Amino acid sequence: MRRTGPSAATVALVRERDHHVCVHCGTTGHGLSTHHRRNRGMGGSRWAGINLPTNLLTLCGDGTTGCHGWVTEHPTQARELGLAVSLHADPATVPVTTHTGTHLLSDLEATR
Repeated sequence: MRRTGPSAATVALVRERDHHVCVHCGTTGHGLSTHHRRNRGMGGSRWAGINLPTNLLTLCGDGTTGCHGWVTEHPTQARELGLAVSLHADPATVPVTTHTGTHLLSDLEATR
């Protein structure tokens, strides 16, 4: 089986950038996951930037629980906040609204 997720080093960079908290609600500790702003489904995993830090966020929960689940269940609102982006958007150009404000992500910029 081919691995399609981000590398451990990329996840560590994203966690550091996001200060090891859920960027949506500010929850700290265990239960954090890495969320793809531009979905890997429906051909998204073929996009070369799918696992770049600008496409990744730290959220609490998983695809069905916590803020990660909320993003999955509320795609329109998640796109309005930049927590999700369409398959035609470049996440590096779409600001994300976090619990600390609105930010344009880069590979090294902190979200708070």
